[in-house]
Amino acid sequence: MMASKTIGTKFFPVRKDIQNFVVDWVKYLKKEKPFNDDDPIFPRAEYEYNELEDVFFTENISRDQIQSTTTLRTILKKASEKIGIPYYNPHSYRHRLAFNG
Repeated sequence: MMASKTIGTKFFPVRKDIQNFVVDWVKYLKKEKPFNDDDPIFPRAEYEYNELEDVFFTENISRDQIQSTTTLRTILKKASEKIGIPYYNPHSYRHRLAFNG
């Protein structure tokens, strides 16, 4: 008999305004894009080049996930520092959303 793999998960408290922001983002993805439960919560941006202004911009998002967790971790760390809350890794957010329904 093989031993089963156990993965510990830690839920974390989230201020109501932050929770509402993330829940509203998921609702936006489902209603406006329309994403479903199998699509990523943090999708990859689709960049386009504007030759006239010589800049890259994005107005669309892909159904693909961000290519690197480093990108998402960097975004979350900076956002956490900016608003003065502890940093939690991206997977923690997914667990919290699942917990809250």
